[in-house]
Amino acid sequence: MEGEFLPLFYKGPITSCEYLDSEKILIGYGPYLSLIDESSSEEISKFIALKYRVIHKIVINPTLRNQICIFGQKAFNLVSLDNNIFSNIIDQYVELDDWILDMYWMEDGKNSLVAILLAHNKCIIYNLQTNTIKKIIECSQKCMLYTAKIFNNKAFEEEENLLIASGTIFNEVLIWSLKNGTILLNLKGHQGVIFNIEYSHQTNNIYSTSDDRSINVWKINLNDQSGQLYTRFYGHDARVWKCKAFLKDNTEFLCSIGEDLKCCLWNVEDKSLIYRLDAMRKGSKNIWSLAVNEAKLQIVTGWADGGLRKFDLNHYLISKEDQNDSADKRQESAELELNLENEKDFIRSTVLINSRVICCTNLGFLYMIDLINQQQKLLFKSILLSNFNTMAKNYVDTNHCCLAIGSLKGFVYLLNLKFQDKNTGDLITIDCINCLGIEEEIAESNADSSTKFSLLTHGSSKIFNILWLKCHKSSFLLVCFSLLNGLTHLYELKSSKQLKLVARLYLPACKHRWFTSAAIITIKSPNVGEESTDSENLRQEMHLIGGDKCGNLHLYRLDVVLDSSSEDCEDNSELKLVKPSESISNVTKENSPISAIYARNLNQTDGEILNYRIICCCKDGFYRIFELNSNCFSELDAEESQSGESEKLTKPMAKSMLKLINKYQINSYIDLIEEFIFDSDERKEYSLLNNVDQKLSFWEKNNLELSLKLALCFYGDKFMLWNFQLNRALFESKCGGANRSWDFEFMESRNDENLIFRFVYVKSKSISENRKVLFRSEIERPMSQTRNHLCQIFHGNTITINKFIASSKYLLTGSEDTQLIVTKINDDKCFNLVHEFHLQGHDSVIKCMDFYPLNEAEFLLITAGGKANIKIWKIIFSQNRENIERIISLYEFKRKLLNGAKNDSKSSISEKPWLYIDLKSNPDIRFMDVCVIKKDSDPVLCFACSDGCIRIFRYSIETNKLYLINKYEYPKCLLCIRRLTINDESYLLAFGTDGNLLFWRTNSLDDQIPQIISELNQSGINDVDLILLPDSRQALVATVGDDTCLSLVKIEVSTEQKVKMVSQIVKFEMSHASAIAGVRFLLPNLMATVSKDQRLVVWKIDLENKKKSPVKVYFCNVPDVSSLDIIKLNDGWFRFSLVGVGMEIIDFKLINR
Repeated sequence: MEGEFLPLFYKGPITSCEYLDSEKILIGYGPYLSLIDESSSEEISKFIALKYRVIHKIVINPTLRNQICIFGQKAFNLVSLDNNIFSNIIDQYVELDDWILDMYWMEDGKNSLVAILLAHNKCIIYNLQTNTIKKIIECSQKCMLYTAKIFNNKAFEEEENLLIASGTIFNEVLIWSLKNGTILLNLKGHQGVIFNIEYSHQTNNIYSTSDDRSINVWKINLNDQSGQLYTRFYGHDARVWKCKAFLKDNTEFLCSIGEDLKCCLWNVEDKSLIYRLDAMRKGSKNIWSLAVNEAKLQIVTGWADGGLRKFDLNHYLISKEDQNDSADKRQESAELELNLENEKDFIRSTVLINSRVICCTNLGFLYMIDLINQQQKLLFKSILLSNFNTMAKNYVDTNHCCLAIGSLKGFVYLLNLKFQDKNTGDLITIDCINCLGIEEEIAESNADSSTKFSLLTHGSSKIFNILWLKCHKSSFLLVCFSLLNGLTHLYELKSSKQLKLVARLYLPACKHRWFTSAAIITIKSPNVGEESTDSENLRQEMHLIGGDKCGNLHLYRLDVVLDSSSEDCEDNSELKLVKPSESISNVTKENSPISAIYARNLNQTDGEILNYRIICCCKDGFYRIFELNSNCFSELDAEESQSGESEKLTKPMAKSMLKLINKYQINSYIDLIEEFIFDSDERKEYSLLNNVDQKLSFWEKNNLELSLKLALCFYGDKFMLWNFQLNRALFESKCGGANRSWDFEFMESRNDENLIFRFVYVKSKSISENRKVLFRSEIERPMSQTRNHLCQIFHGNTITINKFIASSKYLLTGSEDTQLIVTKINDDKCFNLVHEFHLQGHDSVIKCMDFYPLNEAEFLLITAGGKANIKIWKIIFSQNRENIERIISLYEFKRKLLNGAKNDSKSSISEKPWLYIDLKSNPDIRFMDVCVIKKDSDPVLCFACSDGCIRIFRYSIETNKLYLINKYEYPKCLLCIRRLTINDESYLLAFGTDGNLLFWRTNSLDDQIPQIISELNQSGINDVDLILLPDSRQALVATVGDDTCLSLVKIEVSTEQKVKMVSQIVKFEMSHASAIAGVRFLLPNLMATVSKDQRLVVWKIDLENKKKSPVKVYFCNVPDVSSLDIIKLNDGWFRFSLVGVGMEIIDFKLINR
């Protein structure tokens, strides 16, 4: 029996990158050398340059740029690139006896000599033509090096003129001559080991990066052998890995990358930090490589997630002349002192409208501050606004804004603010909106305006919040009261500047009973009793989706007809109280509020509610996307037509109308999301942003991920304006946090190509203003989603689990970065992988997953891991089962696990879960493994837990709830759990850190004590696989663990449903050189194992004679392998998927001889 491996795909960290020319980039990942086209982001060519090694650096011949030296670890290779095709110049790579730190092409007229610097501070001169070492030079100081650089300070590169800068483990930079090994300079100044050294030929500077988070710039003079520290840069929050120097207009700049996943730009002459390119993404572990295109002023960075990101530096690198001529600096700050009449008074709330700050004080004074002319004006004062007030603005037009002010006394002021000129200091005119309520005289009002304000409500309760909502061309005001049993009024702003009460909403009981966000959508549906779907016969319905302070989401169906021509503005006090059609509780973590809600009709088709996606910005750092189910509304219409009038909307829907599709996190360090700005945003206040937008295709407009443009969010006490496409912050301001009153706006700049972002917040008795000039390239939507991504990104951290979905065309991977990625495998013509779905929602590492088929086209996906998180998804395939149409998030379990008695599934359905608080719960419990079995009509989820418990849940498909039905405690941590099906009966097998096997049948999960088979392995069992033997009641069990042992045992289930060993436990010691991570059966006598030693071995097993022999061994390129999965193709072909720090897919052909 023989076999053959065929490697198909590898994805891993990009450890090296270098510009070949202005349009092509060379990258190294694992053993592969790849050529990337910068304009198209396509991989032109790929070549295995260092087999069994990892490429650390690419060195291009400066005279013949088609000759490339690459090295990694102790080996190097010489490669040529002709017509975009790689080929070896030497027969095979050269292996040396020491770690290689740097290489240098030497000019000898034949391009045959290279200088190679080794880790023990010695250099060899290697002849590439004869494959021999010509000379070895050792430094006079013998020590270990972390990094080194070979450079030349003359125009012609001769052997005697080469110098070496060595970064020692003693925090020193030694400069010594290659001629005789003597030390010329010893540069001291770092407080940590040195990771990178670079040299600039133009300025004769040396740059060193260190473990102490600093970058040192050294001025050296080799004539008198002197060197001094020119400057030291601090700007990184962690270790600095690499730096590169370059020139623009004879000004030297420096770019550096660090462990904090930031790229910093420095002006060497000014000794200043220009900008920090914060390209951090959730879960990214490191940024490993850096290359500079000096001609185009661009940089590319290679990441641990396999991504190659590009940044354009033109806007950041401003010369001194440009800085002196520039009237607008990039970012400015100012403090605006407010002259208050009472010293004890302070600012309660503020809004920013057309360069004017409107602020209301604690004593009821309403001021306006003109930011352009620095003028302050008292608009009016009212005792009704004292002690508490909240404000909301609504842009009717660019120079016309309606301002609503809610008070503690239960009144709402409505102001119409009209500006004569948006960019000048002209006074505004204030008009009143006539509504129900009492009247009050205006103090110091404009003479041309009305003399009275009208108030919306009678002083019966506190106004907790007021929200302006948009629906097509109509504006609505949502007023949230207190002490009125969750009563909320919805008003429509009419064209005659009057408000009409259109709905009275009932908010279900919760601790903080008011809305924090809402959105209105309209759909078209046939009239009751009509079956016509013609657009002329459809009636337009309005629905409101609101999020409350406790993180609950509510859907209301309003009997409101939108008619802008109607002028009937009388309040309808007899409107019925509308209860929510559906409510979803605990949408956010820890009951965090929902800060904003958006409804996006992706296909832009009126009346098709199925195309609506509801986006919720939450103050737990996530944004969630829901889907509306249109079928539920048609069913509701049918029920209402059959029921009486009094029964309408009084009972909740039997089926869920709102379904959570997924939840996303902008970045791991963002704590709170306040607001989104979309491409082609219809809101008047963002009309300036649409002027710099590029023309979008129909597909780009309808893609929800591409439509997200900017986000306003907070990180601790810092406000951030985040760009989704560039994946970094455009603006940052340390304002004290989201609890302060703040506002922002975009303004036109003197330069039409730029905009000004202005941000204001309350600070004691003053207003702090920050403003920044934003360039067109920062705001405009890139041409594609991956404009700055030249390579497809993958997981940024160790991948912990992988499984093939249904067939060999889809692969699902979970990682320590808490992401699930569904990848489609295309192997028709050219093998490649496309990431179709990025699923987020886990709070910690994903450790396990399993599938449960619902029908031929639908599957349940169960994922679990750290912090006792469980998520249940539905995977929906197309009719031919070739493609996945969508994935929906059904259920999320994040409650703390109970240490007490089990819950009965039947009684748990009617119990109130919020009444039970477990004071002894352990939030550090991990679900280590999961398997799903079928019991009755619902799936049963069995989890092996890190606290030694086996927890068994029943998932009710009908109610979409999870119930704990049993828990078995074991004294050791359980690592694996498997399902064994014999004669339509299911059995569970669990394995722990003690190497034991636990066995029991699933038809008596409630009270059965499992049988124990002891010590399959000496230590913890990392992976298990089962295979049924021709005898239907026998199975072969294989286990692997940290003891490098492959254990096999044949078990049999008797008719009395008891397990017994048919054969003795067969242990194959030392099957690998290190811990074995995965095991899978190919056939009953053929199996594969993979280990941390990066060996994938296919074994032939002879269980009777207790022998095994390797069929084929493959060195995999994935370090720290954590998971293995195999799927059978056809004609003796098998497909392997290995994951760890990266992913590799390999096909195996079994040859029987």
